[in-house]
Amino acid sequence: MIQIEEARRALEELTTDEAELARIHAEQANHLRTLRDRGTTDLELEAKHAALSTMLTEQRGHIGNARFYLVAVETEQIKSGQLDQLRRKVAELLKRRDETDMLLVQLGTMLTQQITKITAARVIWLAELEEAQEEARSLFALPHLGQVAAFSSSRAAWLDAFNEIGPRAQEALTYSPVSTFVSGLEQGYMRSQSEAGSTSAEQWPVSAYLDRPVTLTIAQVLEEQHRQAPHPFGGGQ
Repeated sequence: MIQIEEARRALEELTTDEAELARIHAEQANHLRTLRDRGTTDLELEAKHAALSTMLTEQRGHIGNARFYLVAVETEQIKSGQLDQLRRKVAELLKRRDETDMLLVQLGTMLTQQITKITAARVIWLAELEEAQEEARSLFALPHLGQVAAFSSSRAAWLDAFNEIGPRAQEALTYSPVSTFVSGLEQGYMRSQSEAGSTSAEQWPVSAYLDRPVTLTIAQVLEEQHRQAPHPFGGGQ
């Protein structure tokens, strides 16, 4: 800013001097014109007028250079300000990227912790389910649920056993953490036919509702957890 003020002051001084030289030059020209009209000459004045013409030309050259310099300084000042602003934006962008990356890392960590807890709960659930199924089979002399065919007498025996055990016994003894049908465990994550139109009710909504960085983070966690999961919990859709 100081450099611009100095350049403007220098241009103003040169312009003021040029105006004074131009005034003197015009007065001399008028005086010489009057002498010529009278048929006389003033060689000394003509020499001064010629010298002043040279000075005026040089002064105007200096003014042009000063004006060009002022424009260059002002342009550089504007560019410098814009560059500073752009640098601030770049710094903010890098900060925003770091924040986003950290949030994705936190998401991965949180998912890993939660999925680990869910897997542990499912392991316990499966063990308790198998134990309860075995107790029901022993108590009511029933075949294994996996061997029961639809509309068979064995199925009817199991239904009678469910009724005798009590409310929601069928739900408790048939829903499994490793089942492939739509159970209560999965129901909250499914898209119904009315929501998805003609798409399957078993479509997972992750890729449809989350952007790519989040989806990739989730996929990475799921892949790692899949490799570490106990055998009964691997695979699936």
